[in-house]
Amino acid sequence: MAFIGVKDLTGEGIASTLLQFMSQFNLSLEKLRGHGYDGASSMSGRYEGVQAHISRLGPLVVYSHTSQATASISLSVNRVTFQ
Repeated sequence: MAFIGVKDLTGEGIASTLLQFMSQFNLSLEKLRGHGYDGASSMSGRYEGVQAHISRLGPLVVYSHTSQATASISLSVNRVTFQ
C-alpha cells in the first residue's frame, strides 16, 4: 500500500496518476480485473470519473461502487496479490 501525491484532482488527473504508479511497478492495466471507489464524482463519475477513464482504457476492468469510508485497491498479477 502506498500514499501517492496527486496534483490534479479531476477524474482524468487521478486516473493518470494511478496509471503512472502502476507503470512504475510494471503492473499492467491489461491484467487488472476490478476497481472500486466511493461515491465522489471525481472517482465514480460515469463520464469523467476515475472509473470512466480506467474503464475506457481497460474494457475488461469491472467497476464496483463501494460504500465503505475507506477503499482498498487490489491488483492480482500472475497469481501474486498486492494490497
